Amino acid sequence: MKRFLPIFLLAPAVVAAQSDFDKSLTDIDNAGRSLVSAKCPKPLAKSEEQVKNRHVDDLTDEIRSVECTGYSLKYYVANATVPPRELPMRLTLTRPHKKLPAALNVGVVASQVRARLGPPESDKDGKITYIGVSEAGSDTITFVTKGDKITEILWVWDVD
Repeated sequence: MKRFLPIFLLAPAVVAAQSDFDKSLTDIDNAGRSLVSAKCPKPLAKSEEQVKNRHVDDLTDEIRSVECTGYSLKYYVANATVPPRELPMRLTLTRPHKKLPAALNVGVVASQVRARLGPPESDKDGKITYIGVSEAGSDTITFVTKGDKITEILWVWDVD
């Protein structure tokens, strides 16, 4: 005879697991944002592009790109405020970094990422993609795999 647990006994475990997934996703999002805001101490290359602000006529903002050892980043400089506000746009990490949790870093086995973050939004063509933690819902964190190893992590943040 099979025994089944009442659903109300399982609910706390499901909520706790989801909470752990959300915390891990928040941790890796915060680590990525921290890397972008810190820039890098010895950039290999830098570039800057002038762009028209979509909300304020006659205001020019900037998109800055920085290449660093093991990662590259892009951020938006909004000149509508004083001081200008820097907003992360993109970060690509190609080697392990100490600011990331060990189980969510370049070089780990992909199953560790899934175990830590839960089911992804998309898992195909060597890319495991999670929706970011912003309220807008358009931010993503993508783990790129080769075989079963994470070879790259890509954060994309929506900037409006």
